[in-house]
Amino acid sequence: MKRSRLAPMDSSQFLWALVIAVLVVACQAELPAEPVTSGIEGRVTIGPSSPIIGVGTPSANEPYAAVIVVKDNATGKEMARVQTGPDGSFRVALEADE
Repeated sequence: MKRSRLAPMDSSQFLWALVIAVLVVACQAELPAEPVTSGIEGRVTIGPSSPIIGVGTPSANEPYAAVIVVKDNATGKEMARVQTGPDGSFRVALEADE
């Protein structure tokens, strides 16, 4: 029985085979199930916490615990509600068209 031998690849053939293999793997990657969302994020502070602030001295604003309520401007309908973190930070996820 005669065995067939494959000819060795030159560098350009190897490069093309590698590119095709990467593309095949990349095309099989799963897309996220959820659409990418946008939103609002920030940090709530209260201050100044000192009644006297000198020139060139940064204000001593402190984190503030709060509930952030996002309402539709046209209808007044509540779209989202979130509690700030201990450092006053918050993030409200909203769809881009909301």
